[in-house]
Amino acid sequence: MDSQKFVTSMTKLLLTLLCTLNLAVDCFASQLPDESDTTKRSEPHPWLAMAPGEYLRLINRGNVVIQVDDSILASYRKAALTRFKIKLDYKCIYRPPRTTIKDGEQILMLDVRYTKRDFSVNHAVIIPTTYLPPEPWNDRLMKHEMDHVAITTDPRLQAMVRGVFSRGFAMEVQPNANRDLRPDDYQSQIDQFTQGIIREIEALLQYQYDELDRSSNDGLVELEDRADFFQSLYDYDACKKHLSESLTSVNKDLWDKWMKIDPKTLAAHYSLSR
Repeated sequence: MDSQKFVTSMTKLLLTLLCTLNLAVDCFASQLPDESDTTKRSEPHPWLAMAPGEYLRLINRGNVVIQVDDSILASYRKAALTRFKIKLDYKCIYRPPRTTIKDGEQILMLDVRYTKRDFSVNHAVIIPTTYLPPEPWNDRLMKHEMDHVAITTDPRLQAMVRGVFSRGFAMEVQPNANRDLRPDDYQSQIDQFTQGIIREIEALLQYQYDELDRSSNDGLVELEDRADFFQSLYDYDACKKHLSESLTSVNKDLWDKWMKIDPKTLAAHYSLSR
């Protein structure tokens, strides 16, 4: 091998090694625009220590805080409100971009595979200053807000996120007009792509929250069939209408495989005293 071919070969090898390095980034949902909304934990609300077992389970699983904030409730026109924030801590590997043709033009595509996908959801239950029930965990309003928390701690959500990010993705890479692309450019675009998927999942969860409010008249009435409502939350046909391109490519068989959770496990998850 002459010196020029050796240099070329080593350059390609170095590029491949650089492009397969793990990239670890935190991605946060935009459901709670102010970071302080869910991270102010210096003074836990005293009701949290009073929570009975089935609610304590959701509080711990959903990293729940209770906040008193009339201004937020006024902006949403709600008597109380549960907001959530998704956190995905991930690593991925990718190969050097490849070219393909789209709409008659040559584009760059990056094949991405996630090797780590640690997922959690934080919750803030917002209540007004005037809300002072003698037994908060027996009060209709608090029970309704904890039903919201139950939706975003449903074991099927964890299974869906794990399934979605276990697949490989082919994402279009936007070129830099001023220079060649560098590894940090790829990382930035992967971050944006990943956050886009998270936003799709958030939109589905928000739809489920809205369905709970609609079906219970914001908690004023009991659900007609509580078991059926929560059991059907992740039906493929219902969910597909609220997912966009990167998730609608998932076929029903794969979706149902992800959602194959023991009915007894689901019943126990939503088994909250009424």
